[in-house]
Amino acid sequence: MIANEDFLRVCPALRVAYYVIASPAGAYFNGGIKPISIWISRGYARAGRGGTGSAKCGGNYASSLLPQREAVENGCAQVLFLDAETNTYVEELGGMNVFLVQKDAASSRHR
Repeated sequence: MIANEDFLRVCPALRVAYYVIASPAGAYFNGGIKPISIWISRGYARAGRGGTGSAKCGGNYASSLLPQREAVENGCAQVLFLDAETNTYVEELGGMNVFLVQKDAASSRHR
C-alpha cells in the first residue's frame, strides 16, 4: 500500500493504492521442514509501544536486521523478540509463528 496523492510531505494519505505481488516460493530455510535453533534477543526489540508494530509496513523489518545477523553469527536460524518495555514476555518470532508448551497434558493424566 502506498500513498496515491500529489504531495510530498509526512501526513496520513487520503487516497492509497494497494498492490499484491504473488510469486512461487520454495522452502524458507535450508533443509526444508525441520526444527531450527532460535536466538533470544535481549538487546533489541522489533516493536515498541507507540510505534508501528501493529501495522504491516516495511519499516518494521529494519529493526529486525541487526538481531537476525546476531542470531546467525551465534548459529541460530531465527530471532525470538521479547517485549520492548520489560524484556520479560515473548513478543514474536522473526519469520514464523511460535508455540510454547508449558506442560505435557497427556503425561499428567497418568499420575
